[in-house]
Amino acid sequence: MGAPRTRRRPATLAVIAAALAPLGASELPTRFHVAPMQVYTNSHLRALLRALSPSAVLWTEMEKTDDLLARPDVIAQRLRHACEQQPLVLQLGGNEPRALAEAARRAAAQFGQGLAEVNINCGCPSIETGGANYGASLMRDPALTLAIVDAVAAACPGLPVSVKCRLGVRERWGGEEAAATTQPDSGWWPERDDYDALLRYVRHISSSGALSHVVLHARAAVFAGLSPAQNRNIPPLRPEWAHRLARDVAPLRVTLNGGVGSLADLRIAAARARAATAAGEAPVNGVMAGRWLLRRPLDLAAVDAALLRPPSTPNAAAECLQKPAVAVEAFGRYAARALSAGEARAAVLAVPLLLVAEQLLEDTVSPAGEECRLGPRVVSDTCAAAREAVAVLRATGGRRRAGDGDDGDLATGFGLADPDDPERSAAELRKLAKEIAKISGTKVAGKVVRNRSEQRSVAS
Repeated sequence: MGAPRTRRRPATLAVIAAALAPLGASELPTRFHVAPMQVYTNSHLRALLRALSPSAVLWTEMEKTDDLLARPDVIAQRLRHACEQQPLVLQLGGNEPRALAEAARRAAAQFGQGLAEVNINCGCPSIETGGANYGASLMRDPALTLAIVDAVAAACPGLPVSVKCRLGVRERWGGEEAAATTQPDSGWWPERDDYDALLRYVRHISSSGALSHVVLHARAAVFAGLSPAQNRNIPPLRPEWAHRLARDVAPLRVTLNGGVGSLADLRIAAARARAATAAGEAPVNGVMAGRWLLRRPLDLAAVDAALLRPPSTPNAAAECLQKPAVAVEAFGRYAARALSAGEARAAVLAVPLLLVAEQLLEDTVSPAGEECRLGPRVVSDTCAAAREAVAVLRATGGRRRAGDGDDGDLATGFGLADPDDPERSAAELRKLAKEIAKISGTKVAGKVVRNRSEQRSVAS
C-alpha cells in the first residue's frame, strides 16, 4: 500500500525562473544542438525542449523554400515563436540560390532577432530518392553549394550561414568490402569513405569566406539501396573525422552529428574537444543529436550540466532531474495559449506529451541501463504535469469516443498513486500514453513509438 496520493502543487514563478535560469554561450565550451527532424522539431516540440534547456541550440524542421515562398503567412506560421525559442537555427531545403536567398531574407526580416543561423541542408539522402534534387545531392555539386551559401549570406548580412552535410555521398550501397574493391570512383566523390574528398569539399564551399559553420553527420549518404533509417545506421560512423576537420579548416566552426545517443557519449565528445583545446588545436564547436532526444526528450534537462562539468564529476546530471516536471508544466501553459490563439490543433500538441509519457514508462519498467533515468518521485511529478496538459488538450477538441471514460480516469493534477510500485505505476503510465494517443490519433502515435524504438540499439 503506497502513501496517500497528493496533488502536485504548481511551481511558483520564482522556482521556474531558478530552475531554467539561462546559461551564457560563453559558459559552454561545447554547444549542444538538437538535430532537425521532420514532423518533430516544429515549434511545439521546441517549446518543450527550450523549457528543458535554456542553452541548447534548437533547429527547425527542414523548411522547403517552395513552401516558404508560396504564401507570405507560411514563414510566420513556422517561426511564430522563434524569439522565445532562441538560439534557433532555420534549416532550408532547396537548390536554387535566388530562391533560397529570398526565403532566408524574408525569415530574417520577420524573425531576425530569434534566428541564430540559417542552415542549408546538404545531407539528407531521402530527398533525392523522393525525386527532388537537393539535400545530400548538393554534395555532388560543390560549385552550386558555394553559390547557395554566397547568395544566402548576401541576403542576410550579419546572420551566420551554415551547411549540414555528410562525410561523403555514394550512389549505391554495396557494403564496405564492395566499396573498397569493386566500385569505380566517379565524379567528386569516390564510392568509399575518403577524408581528403571531404576536406576538399568543405574547403571549396567555404572558399569565399561566407560560410560560418559546418555540421558534419559523420556517415556517408547513400542514394540507393538503403532506407532513410538504414542511412542513419548502416554506413560506418566516423566521428573522428569531425574532430580532424575542425583542426584542418579552422577557424571555420565544425559540429559533430552522429554517434551521440546518451550523456556518456556527449561527455566523450566534449572531453575530446577539451583535449584538442589543451593541445593547442581547434576543437569541434558543438555536438548534435536527434534520435536520442526523440526517445528520451527529458534527458535534455541534464545536458547543460554534462557540458559544464568535467567528465570525472560524479552525478553531474542528477542535479537537473527536477527540471522535467517544471518543463512539462511550462509546455502545458504553452499548449493552452496555442489552442486559445488557434495556432495549433490538440492532435499536434499531443505529440511532445506522448514522447514524455513513453520515456516515463520506459524509466519505470526498465530502471537499469540509463544514466539519466528519472527516479520514481520525479516520474510521479512529471506525470502529474503531463496529466494537467492532457486535460487542457481534451477540453479543447482532443479526440474522445464513447466508452473512453470520464475525466477522472487520469486523476488530473495528481502524481502516481504509489511511485515506489513499478507495476502499478507502469499501468497508470500506459493509460496516460493511451489517452494521449487518442488525442494525437492512433496512426500518428504508432509512428511516434516506431521512431522512438529506432534509437534503442543504435545511437543516431
